[in-house]
Amino acid sequence: MGLFAVGELSFVSHSLPLVLAGIACAGAGIAWLIVGYITAIQMRTPLRLQGRVLSASDTLVNTPQTISIALGALLTTLIDYRILVVLMAVVTAMAGAFLLSRRAIAPRESAEVPAPA
Repeated sequence: MGLFAVGELSFVSHSLPLVLAGIACAGAGIAWLIVGYITAIQMRTPLRLQGRVLSASDTLVNTPQTISIALGALLTTLIDYRILVVLMAVVTAMAGAFLLSRRAIAPRESAEVPAPA
């Protein structure tokens, strides 16, 4: 999340090299988020439920994301985009800081995974 927030901040610049570096930084950050998201589902869900849990979690993530795209399009007609980008970076950094303050949860062992012979 930190990489994504830092990358986002570059989007307010008029410097093309800085914006391109920010895109690379944000892309690296979002890749880590997606890998962590899918890994958490795989490690904390029994094998027989993984497809259902992934589908449900996709719905829970994609529906607000779709709404936020529409809301963002509306807000850019009312507020300067640079203010919105800084606000998004601050909210993303705050979410990352919150997650860093949490204890790591050890994954449960699935009863469906056979033990090595």
